Amino acid sequence: MLFFLIALPLFACLFLSFVNQTNYVFIRNFGLFFSLVIFNFCCCLLFVFDSTATYFQFVCYNPWFNVININCILGLDGLALSMIILTAFLTPICIILCWNRSLTYNSKNYIIAFFFCKQYYSLFFQVLILCCFIYCLKLF
Repeated sequence: MLFFLIALPLFACLFLSFVNQTNYVFIRNFGLFFSLVIFNFCCCLLFVFDSTATYFQFVCYNPWFNVININCILGLDGLALSMIILTAFLTPICIILCWNRSLTYNSKNYIIAFFFCKQYYSLFFQVLILCCFIYCLKLF
């Protein structure tokens, strides 16, 4: 489930990179539509999330290099989920606020930058808490 939260903005960036720059109406509409799809997906995560649990939820375990034991483990807790929902909520708002003014000339780069930031923040909030926990354990 968390893989889709990371892959959806990346898919939108890849799709928009093949769209012509002069087709700014389609780029704006696609950016708003896809950001609302991502926000709806995050809201679905909120309804499935168990707030009474004290462990990471929606844990994804992806082995990368089994020989040297490098794995990618993603998970959500309450703080990370609230931050992901906040960034998913702010993305369509920022696109709507700049709809008439600044989304005519450079709309493709603007929307792609927002989706890259959304993808980065989703990955950041899913992995950072685990890294900080591991770092704190190494201090003691």
